[in-house]
Amino acid sequence: MTSTTNDHYQLGIDTLTTVGGTTSAEMLDSIRAVSPKAAEHVVSAVFGELYQGDDLSLRDRELASIASLASLGGCEPQLRVHVSAALNVGVTAEEVVETFVQLIPFAGMPRALNALFVAHDVLTEHESGSHSG
Repeated sequence: MTSTTNDHYQLGIDTLTTVGGTTSAEMLDSIRAVSPKAAEHVVSAVFGELYQGDDLSLRDRELASIASLASLGGCEPQLRVHVSAALNVGVTAEEVVETFVQLIPFAGMPRALNALFVAHDVLTEHESGSHSG
């Protein structure tokens, strides 16, 4: 890694810790177990560069992330991580739910319902104090 890459990696770790809490370490470890290179890329490029822009807050970035992941469908593991991250950066439970309700006419009922089921599980875990990913 170059100096710039090292800087982006450390900034990415810091940002990932802020948004992901304890879930971020588990998520990163699971990626690293399959591909250390992919884990480094996620940290450096996504959280060390992309998440550093000034035009959106971390809160807004997580709302965009959960809407995108829910719309794609089939991304439930990543959606769980980002719903938890959204809660960690100030998105309310009601805003998470309303984001997924808003997707019904745009992404389709099945994808929106799957996202709501993920949200229910994550919100229940947050209420009980268990933040597993």
